[in-house]
Amino acid sequence: NEGTTQARAGGHGHRAISEYHGAAVVECENKELEVGDECPGEGCQGHLYDLKAPKNLLQFKSEPLINATVYKCEVLRCSSCQQRYEATPPAGVKSETYDATCDATIAVMKYGMGMPWTRMEELQRMRGVPLSKTTLWERSAETARIGKSIFNHLLKLAANGEICHLDDTKVRILSCLGEDKKEKGSATQTTGFVAVWGERKIALYQSGRAHAGINLAKLLENRAPGRSAMITMSDALSANLSRVKDVKSGYCIVHARREIFDLREKYPVESKMILDAVSMIYDNEQKARSMPPAERLALHQEKSGPIMSGLREWIEAQLGEGRVEPNSDLGKALRYWVRHWERLTLWLRVEGAPLDNNEAERALRKAVLIRNNSLFYKTLKGAETGDILSSLIQTCRLNGVDAWDYLVTII
Repeated sequence: NEGTTQARAGGHGHRAISEYHGAAVVECENKELEVGDECPGEGCQGHLYDLKAPKNLLQFKSEPLINATVYKCEVLRCSSCQQRYEATPPAGVKSETYDATCDATIAVMKYGMGMPWTRMEELQRMRGVPLSKTTLWERSAETARIGKSIFNHLLKLAANGEICHLDDTKVRILSCLGEDKKEKGSATQTTGFVAVWGERKIALYQSGRAHAGINLAKLLENRAPGRSAMITMSDALSANLSRVKDVKSGYCIVHARREIFDLREKYPVESKMILDAVSMIYDNEQKARSMPPAERLALHQEKSGPIMSGLREWIEAQLGEGRVEPNSDLGKALRYWVRHWERLTLWLRVEGAPLDNNEAERALRKAVLIRNNSLFYKTLKGAETGDILSSLIQTCRLNGVDAWDYLVTII
C-alpha cells in the first residue's frame, strides 16, 4: 500500500567482501594516475591521495568439480645414437597424477556434501574430465589412510572432553547383511559423537553393529585417570548408556518436548502447559548462553528451577489424581517425563550440562544425507573410510575451519 514499506525478507541482503575468504584477490592499480599527481579535472589544482577503500568487483566463475591438464612434453631422438631427449613440465608441476586439491575435492563432495560416486562420475564425464567410480573411491580411501592418525587423535581428545553428545542412526553395510539375517534382526548403525574439549568441538562417526553406549564405553577407555566424570547427553534409549559407567548422564529435554508437541492438537490445554514451560526455559538459556558455567547454573537455578518444580507438580497431579489415563498417548508422554526427571534436569545441578542433544542430531544429519543419496556402504572398510573423512570434515565445520583447505594441507 502507498505510504507503507515492506520489510525485506531475511537472507536476501548483500554479503560483506570479507565473507568471501576463499576467493582469489587481484589488486588493480590505476595505470594512468598515482598518489600525489595533480587532479586531471579541468580547472582543479588539487592532488590525488589514496582513500584506502578500494571499490570491489566480485565475479563468480564456474568450473567442473575436478580439472585436468595435459602436459605434452616434446620428445627428440638422435638419428645416430637413438638417444631420447624429453622436455620437462613447467617449474612447480609435480609428477603425481592426482594433486592434493583433487583428492580433497573428492572427499568433501562425497563425505561432506553427500554426492554419490555415480553422480560425481557422470558430472566429470559430462565436462570431459572423466573419473571412474573406482578411482574416486580409491582416492578417498587414500585420503582416509592419511587422515586416520588424526582421527585416532581426535578419539583421544574426545575421551578427555568435558561433554559428549551421542546418538545413533541406521546405516546399511552390504557385507554385514548375511550375518544380520543369522543374528535375526541385528542391524548396523552409525554412532555420532560431538565432544566438547575446551573451546573446541569434535565430531566423530563410528559405523558398525555397536550401539552408541558400546562405542562410548570404548571411547572412555582412553580417558585419563583422575579426570572428573564426563557429562553425557543423549535420549533415553537404553542402548545409549547400557555399557557406560562413571558419567554424569543427561537426557535431551527437546526429545521429551517432542513427545508432547506431537499431541498438541489432541490435547491442546495439557500440551500448552509443558510447551510454554520449555519455552521459558530456553528464554533463560538464551540469556545465560554467554555466561561462565557457574553463572549459567545459578541463573537457571534461580529462574528455571521454579518453572521445572511447578511443571513436575502439575504432571504428577495429572497422573496421580486420574486426570489423564496412564496408558493414553498423553499419559505415556507424561510418564516419560516423570521416569527420567533426574536426567532431564541435570542442567539444574551440574555446571555446563546442556539442555538438549541437538549437537549430535545435527551431526547425524550429515550421515543421513550420505545414506539417503548413496544408500549403503559395500564393506566395513568403506564405512570406516566414510567415518574418518566425515569426522574430519564435520570437525572442521564445527570449528570454523575450511575443510577443503585442511584436507589439502594434510594430504
